[in-house]
Amino acid sequence: MGRADMKRTTITGTAIAALGLAACGSTVAPRVTPTPAPTVTSTPAPTATSVPTPSPTPVPPSPTYWWQAEGNANDSVGMDNGTLIGVTFGPGVYGTDQAFSFGGAADQVVFNADGGNRGTGAFTFAFAIKATAATQEQAIWEERAQCDSDGTSFWGFRLQPNGRVNFEAQNTVGQDYMDLGSTAVVSDGAWHWVAVTRQTTTASLYVDGQLQATTTTATTADISKRTPMRAGVSTCDGVDGTTALVGQLDELMIFRVALTQSQIQTLGS
Repeated sequence: MGRADMKRTTITGTAIAALGLAACGSTVAPRVTPTPAPTVTSTPAPTATSVPTPSPTPVPPSPTYWWQAEGNANDSVGMDNGTLIGVTFGPGVYGTDQAFSFGGAADQVVFNADGGNRGTGAFTFAFAIKATAATQEQAIWEERAQCDSDGTSFWGFRLQPNGRVNFEAQNTVGQDYMDLGSTAVVSDGAWHWVAVTRQTTTASLYVDGQLQATTTTATTADISKRTPMRAGVSTCDGVDGTTALVGQLDELMIFRVALTQSQIQTLGS
């Protein structure tokens, strides 16, 4: 055997031996199958629930005249300051304020002749009242020169013996008479809000924001009379059975517009 043949044999034997060792003595790592990543499910953001926007509270326009009865009879927005005759003061409708207190007889607040003259314009008369049961009709608030005169323009509120409120008015020639009466009783010793509105030929009476009565006239009544406006007494006292008021009045207001029912319901707030 030549030298070259011996070298090939040695190399071949070494290679075979190496292959045998690899096959018998080596440990081959198992194939690892990769674990797939978990599927991530996205949670949608919650849908926002829309909150309804509350309707704004209707705010009445400012009164043209306003007597708050805070220890005096001054008009807090106009120039019609009243004069007190026998009237004292007690707790008001809000509990922390004051009110006119009438003891009957001739107790009254006298105003000038301007505030109650609404002519043919729209208006609202409003006030708070606290009274107890009476056996006779009682005066509340009016502008009236003469009792039971068909030729005299007037308007006025009265408390009936049954505890209900009445409003009357007529024009300068004794026509377009309106007469409104409440079904609600206000002579229970608690405070109540009373309002009358007039828009053209339609007049409405409210107690505590609730409609009590409505009436219409043939034409728009011209309610004008150059006579002082008074609270607590009437020109009809002692004439037709009407007597002076025994009770309290607070927040007397006159507006040059006919307030809506929603606006009237905010007066007490």
